[in-house]
Amino acid sequence: MGCLSGSWPALERVKKVDDAGNIELVNTYGIDTTNSIIHRPNKVITTIGLNNVVIVDTEDAILICDKKIAQVVKEIRNILADNVLEDCL
Repeated sequence: MGCLSGSWPALERVKKVDDAGNIELVNTYGIDTTNSIIHRPNKVITTIGLNNVVIVDTEDAILICDKKIAQVVKEIRNILADNVLEDCL
C-alpha cells in the first residue's frame, strides 16, 4: 500500500481531468462515474454510478474511499500496522 501514502486528491492539480471530472490513471471505464480518482495498473477497473471516490488497487491491497476524506489514509495505514499487515503498507 506504499503508493497509497500520498494525497490522492492532490493529483487533480497535476493530472489531466476528463469531462466527467475523473482522473483515470489506467484501464478505467465508467458509466455515470464523476469526480473520481481511479488507479490500477495492469487490471481493468469498471465503475457504475460513483461520485467523488478514490479507488486505488495495488498488488497487496485495495483502497476505496470518499474523496473528501482521502487524507485519512494515514489512519488506515496505522490500523494495518497494528494488525501486523505491514506487507500491505
